[in-house]
Amino acid sequence: MYQKHIPHSREFDFGYEMDRDFGRGRDTYGHKIWSTDTDLDTKEWGKKRSDSRSQSDDQSSVSDEKNGRLSFLRYGTTSFVILIFLSGAGILGLGIYLMAYDYAPQDISIVMGDKLYQAAALIMLISGGCIVLLALCGCFGAARSSSILLGVFIVCTGVLVVTLIAGAIIAFVFRERMRNDMEPILLNNYGEDGSERITYFWDFMQKRLNCCGVSGDINSTTSWMIYKKSKWYQKSGKQVPDSCCLPTANINICTKTSNVTINTDLYKNGCYDDLADIIKFNSVLIGACSLAAALALVFVLVFAVCLYYHLRQKERRLLKRNKDDSKDFRK
Repeated sequence: MYQKHIPHSREFDFGYEMDRDFGRGRDTYGHKIWSTDTDLDTKEWGKKRSDSRSQSDDQSSVSDEKNGRLSFLRYGTTSFVILIFLSGAGILGLGIYLMAYDYAPQDISIVMGDKLYQAAALIMLISGGCIVLLALCGCFGAARSSSILLGVFIVCTGVLVVTLIAGAIIAFVFRERMRNDMEPILLNNYGEDGSERITYFWDFMQKRLNCCGVSGDINSTTSWMIYKKSKWYQKSGKQVPDSCCLPTANINICTKTSNVTINTDLYKNGCYDDLADIIKFNSVLIGACSLAAALALVFVLVFAVCLYYHLRQKERRLLKRNKDDSKDFRK
């Protein structure tokens, strides 16, 4: 190892030792006095850094492409989630309208003796509110690129899709089960103590739909004549309730005349057909809206899952890069 002779003094020795500590191989005057392994290590480290920079340059184009896809997924998910928010608000409003409607599901369920229609309407009402809240969560998660919020959005959206499909099936199934229990409920509960809601809704329905009894025409035993088989008939002494008569009718004559051919103020057709038309329309409305919302949620769910996957990949790449940088720093 070559070393240049230099005068020995405490000042020079001090400078010489300071330079050895830093591995620069030069004396106080800047003369190179030795070649050490530290120089080689420094060169190798610089070479590694240049290699890593070239690799990072090669990877930059790939990362730019991935960032472009990530931006597309983020903005696409945000846009569709906003549309889902509006549709959820519409479904929520429709559910509120149906529950406050004259022929509300809770009242129809009492007359029909079946809770399916009410269950379908409640599912739509609750789902509409959940869609609104979830849309806010998903929109915030997509805009902020939060994988945690997107994960919550994906799981809850999947549950909502299943719930909405179930509500649609219930609504369509109820259309075929409406008539089964109308007759026994009318015969056993109309006018009875503790059944005021049933009595009220039957009276309301008969006045509003201009009908009397369950089903059929003037000659049917289940239209206006069905009241003769009811418990109410045995106690009231009337042929039909007041609600089966025209508003301008003489109630005493209308309710007590057994000869229907001369009783022109009596509603003679049953209520089932008119009520069924209303319920079928509402059932189709509930089922169609539920299915449409479910399909829209599935579409948004695909975007959200793709965005979640790319965000997780980006987080892993950043974590790996930080680990590599920390290793290079230690070397």
